[in-house]
Amino acid sequence: MLKPADLLIMETTFGLPRYVLPSVAEIQGQILRFVREALQEDYLPVLYGYSLGKAQEAVALLQQHGIPCVQHASVAKMSEACRAAGLALVAPEIYESEVPSGHVLVAPPSAAKLKKLQNVERKRTAMLSGWGLNPAAHYRYRTDTVIPLSDHADYAELVETVERVAPALVYTIHGSTKEFSADLRQRGVEAWCMRGYDQLELF
Repeated sequence: MLKPADLLIMETTFGLPRYVLPSVAEIQGQILRFVREALQEDYLPVLYGYSLGKAQEAVALLQQHGIPCVQHASVAKMSEACRAAGLALVAPEIYESEVPSGHVLVAPPSAAKLKKLQNVERKRTAMLSGWGLNPAAHYRYRTDTVIPLSDHADYAELVETVERVAPALVYTIHGSTKEFSADLRQRGVEAWCMRGYDQLELF
């Protein structure tokens, strides 16, 4: 819950107007389409996401739709911790050397370097990252596609946060700090990058 405050320090990874994330339903639809199309064409679908957070979101979505998966050991460890905390996830099946037919592999991005996975010829890979908003993101991650699942606020949500908190002063850290601060100043909000690299506007 956002509460009014005099000072707001905020992270601005997606602090540019072009970064507006699709709805949760749209993102989930993209993940399911990717997985189902790969399985229908006899490819192994691989979803790359951080071991804690995105990976469990993917596992929960697959579970909800009756799609079995195996999990990289680091993902499985975090899934077990989430289960212990009360999250309704099935007991993870750990990826060792092969993935059973009809299953999805959920793994951290670092797993792409595993030789046993590199040797799988018929696979399709998707990175789960908000940077999927950039059209060429799959080149950066060397995957077939990037699906914009993110735990960061997008541009519209950042602006909404400032409006709801109504601070007298905003400091921005990480990401598009200068750009978002300048945007806020144009909206009448005093805002500055924590690093102090702002360019003063002349009106």
